[in-house]
Amino acid sequence: MSFVMPKPKQQYFSLAGIPLINGKIYTYAAGTSTPKQTFTDAAVAQPNPIPLNTRGEPTNAIFWDGSYRVEVRDALNNLIYTVDNYQTPIMPGDLSSVTAGLGAGLVGFAYGVAYPAGSIGKWLQNLALSAGSSFIGFIQAGVGAILRTLQSKARESVSIADYGAVTTDLTGVVNNAAIVAALAANDTVLVPPGLFYVTGSINAKNKAIIGVDGLSSTLQLVGANTNTSMFVNGGDITTPWGTGGSIVLRNLRLKGNWDGATANALVDISAIGGIVKWWGGAYFKIQNCIIDDFFGFGIFSYLLGYSEISSNHVYTGAKNGIHLEAASGAAAVTSTTLSGNSVHSIRGAGVTGGSCIYIKNGFSCDTFSNTLEDAVNGITIDGNDNRNLLLINNHIEQTSGYCVNYLGSGNNISLIGNIFATLPVFNFVNPAFSTYSAINNFQLQDTYQLPTVASPAAEVQLSAGTPKRTINSLVLTPGDWIVTAAWNGVNSAGAGQLSTRQEFALNTAAAIPAYSATFAAATMRGDCVSTVNTADGFLQGSLTLNIQVTANTTIYLYGGAASITGALIVSCAGWMKAKKVSGAY
Repeated sequence: MSFVMPKPKQQYFSLAGIPLINGKIYTYAAGTSTPKQTFTDAAVAQPNPIPLNTRGEPTNAIFWDGSYRVEVRDALNNLIYTVDNYQTPIMPGDLSSVTAGLGAGLVGFAYGVAYPAGSIGKWLQNLALSAGSSFIGFIQAGVGAILRTLQSKARESVSIADYGAVTTDLTGVVNNAAIVAALAANDTVLVPPGLFYVTGSINAKNKAIIGVDGLSSTLQLVGANTNTSMFVNGGDITTPWGTGGSIVLRNLRLKGNWDGATANALVDISAIGGIVKWWGGAYFKIQNCIIDDFFGFGIFSYLLGYSEISSNHVYTGAKNGIHLEAASGAAAVTSTTLSGNSVHSIRGAGVTGGSCIYIKNGFSCDTFSNTLEDAVNGITIDGNDNRNLLLINNHIEQTSGYCVNYLGSGNNISLIGNIFATLPVFNFVNPAFSTYSAINNFQLQDTYQLPTVASPAAEVQLSAGTPKRTINSLVLTPGDWIVTAAWNGVNSAGAGQLSTRQEFALNTAAAIPAYSATFAAATMRGDCVSTVNTADGFLQGSLTLNIQVTANTTIYLYGGAASITGALIVSCAGWMKAKKVSGAY
């Protein structure tokens, strides 16, 4: 681009049009009598006034910056003329400058003026319209970046504010609608800083809701002491495992409406609310959130799988802080991790209240590095089909019940490196089948308990035709076992008499074995005083057998009298229990 070349020399003239010999140029700030500096180049100041030579020329070129009032005088200081508001010319570089008074500041604009098409004014007006950002280009730094519009770039994320959410909506109606609209528009929705009231029951199935951090971006339920859930997935207790979808909540504060004193009397999990209430879900992630003041559950899920609840602060609740429940091992809380959470100030009682963490029928659930305090129970494990539960490096204290309240039964619970700062530590309610180990926990003795199996009491009848028979049995898996059995004659009927000689055995066959150097059986033979027509002479006793089995093996409690005469019938009850001391389990 080329421009008109200015005159090489600046020159001033008198009113008669002749060079202003020895004239003077005075420069002031525009509209004032305050002298304003000019320059011989970009940095060297001119004198003020600027003297002219005999040709009416200054010694050096005059450079100026901004607006001036200029007085031109002759050699006798007579005023020739005055020019006010004399502006520095606009150069191409000035239009791109970010200096105040340059760039956009040089363009006059009034939004209400009807500018013609193609003008700068019309273009500026279009920028304020809904499609305005589509007129502005954007390209990322770096090799391979492509040209896009600013609109395309900005639409990479969706905020609830884009759909009308405002901190001034105290009813929560506008904000709830805005969140629903935002979730319908995009699978990932941002929550900007601020407190946004909501009415709740927001279906967030397969959605991600992300805030700036757990303190700045807050959603709060309106009302007081309601069993309204904030986020739901539209399911119920009949929703099949894995079909309830996922949710991601991250960097949010999710606040309920509990007053901190009113008790929540509901016990039906379907009726109790929760900040998050999820049914049959999977790939569920709640991370780095603050969840507080909940009248129902903090986090609730029924039939959850492959999920993570981590680095959250869950506190001040009328029901359980984190409640994970399933019907059975076939439809369990599966492969879920709870880590790095702080849960405290949990109130309520029973199954649905009072526990920082509640797990019912969990399969491969890991609970580690959580801080749990100020509750009835730190962790409650319930249900009859828990398998492979791991509790590691948790800190539990200030519990009025138990640090670990193990109500259920199942196979393989391990407690490793936990700090149980409050007694009593462990409530273990006689599970029918349990494997647990406790290693290096504070205030809990190390325990290495391998599987224990027990048969229910069995009662059989002995008679003249069958004076000996199988009283009870157990099936053992491969490994080393200690088997214990006990029996007793409990009643009799009919006329006849027991023999004095009686025999009993724990054996891999339903028989009284001969002596065996392999110790594969345990036997007892004894004599008693026999009374006619009663079982009074029946021997009571017990046997213990240490045995190694290499394949699934049935162990029999077998025995009775050498003979029974007449029509006498003796009822015999027997019990068996086995503990595995080594081998796979």
